[in-house]
Amino acid sequence: MNVLQEQIEQASRKIFTDSYSMSIGELMSMYKEKEIDIHPEFQRSFRWEIGQKSALIESILLGIPMPPIFIFHRKDGIWDVIDGQQRLSTIFQFAGIYRDEDEQIQPKIQLLKTKFLPALEGIVWEDDNPETYQLDSPQRLLIKRAKIDVKLLKATSDTNAKYDLFQRLNSGGSHLTPQEVRTCLIIMEDKSFYEKLLQMSQNINFRATLPLTERALSEQEDLEFVIRFIVARHCSTESLPSSLHEHLDNSIISLIRNPSFNLTEETCIFERTFALLNKRFGSDSFKRYNQEKEVFEGATTISAFEAMTPAISKQIDFYESLAEKDFQAKLIKMHTHPNYTQAAARRSTDRFKALIQIGEEIFHVD
Repeated sequence: MNVLQEQIEQASRKIFTDSYSMSIGELMSMYKEKEIDIHPEFQRSFRWEIGQKSALIESILLGIPMPPIFIFHRKDGIWDVIDGQQRLSTIFQFAGIYRDEDEQIQPKIQLLKTKFLPALEGIVWEDDNPETYQLDSPQRLLIKRAKIDVKLLKATSDTNAKYDLFQRLNSGGSHLTPQEVRTCLIIMEDKSFYEKLLQMSQNINFRATLPLTERALSEQEDLEFVIRFIVARHCSTESLPSSLHEHLDNSIISLIRNPSFNLTEETCIFERTFALLNKRFGSDSFKRYNQEKEVFEGATTISAFEAMTPAISKQIDFYESLAEKDFQAKLIKMHTHPNYTQAAARRSTDRFKALIQIGEEIFHVD
């Protein structure tokens, strides 16, 4: 048999799919009965404005076909939306049935005028006050009877199929950053784990040593730094994939599934590490070292973060008792290491591996 064909057939046997054409009304009924999980936590990542929401409703009213939504059929029978959260949440919010993370019904949205239906300006789904500008009954039925193709990934599929599919659909040319995709993967695997990571990212000492712009925070770079810290401490750098983001994705999911990984203990080490760095160096912790001026200056560098934090955290007892001048000497030694600048300029996975090794060499305690 052709090798390619053999690989196609072998991989296909791991994934079991089905396909349906469902009405929006059916999906609304399932959502009301809590038979569909559209992950309201994802809304931090999926950022549709009211204009985009209005355009979606316009498309439905005009009979323009929508792309399919992708669903994972969980073992508990719930349909877990892999792709299509924003479209469904828009429809549900417009209809006044959308629930947030706390299970609270959110206010109905008023649409804006659109290219082909300017009369949508200010309209709502339905209101008890007959004077309110709202869809009439035939228009609501038109939306509820509109069909959406549903691609269903069955629970009997390979364990990682849901995550692979989500990554493929939301990476590359997507509006999501790699960390936003990773956040969604973590939430799908274990929401409580995500909530603990989020708390770590908001730690006051961590934020002080790693000043990030508002844009960086909005794209969840703070959360990515937390995950880099954890992955660098616990996961092997041997046989890394070509993409560092793939390594971070696979590693954090693997740690979530590892019953011996103690996130409470990890949080304690994290807090001690950044409390120490903030106390000793503050916002200079991860800045470049200017040998001519003998000062730390410029912007925060991810290279210093990757080299320092995992190695220091593993020897936290020692560094908490080390004199500040001796600690600073270690930092300077790292920045002036003959391979540090070269390592920092390498591609992501090579850099990650090389800097962790340099950090272990510099901050190791005999």
